[in-house]
Amino acid sequence: MASHHDGGASKIAKAAVLSFFATCLIIIIAFSTNSWLETDGTLENPKFIQLGLWNFCLKEFKDVKHLYDRVFNGCRHVLDEEYHIIDWLLRPHSIQL
Repeated sequence: MASHHDGGASKIAKAAVLSFFATCLIIIIAFSTNSWLETDGTLENPKFIQLGLWNFCLKEFKDVKHLYDRVFNGCRHVLDEEYHIIDWLLRPHSIQL
């Protein structure tokens, strides 16, 4: 008498292995990509240049939420202590929750 589950485990195993390799590929691409977001060039003087997993670039950016005269310029590491006052802007939405 044949079981209804013949081959079911192998289909699940194949799907799991395929999902694992797809996830590995996506993680490799995410970690090796220099920037995830970049300005599209439509603005004449953009304040935001690019944002990646490890770094971000700003040009003459002033934080409107704080009352200080700090202007942010150049590319920095996302965990740079000098830029911790605008980390709310740099963190992905899923981490801010």
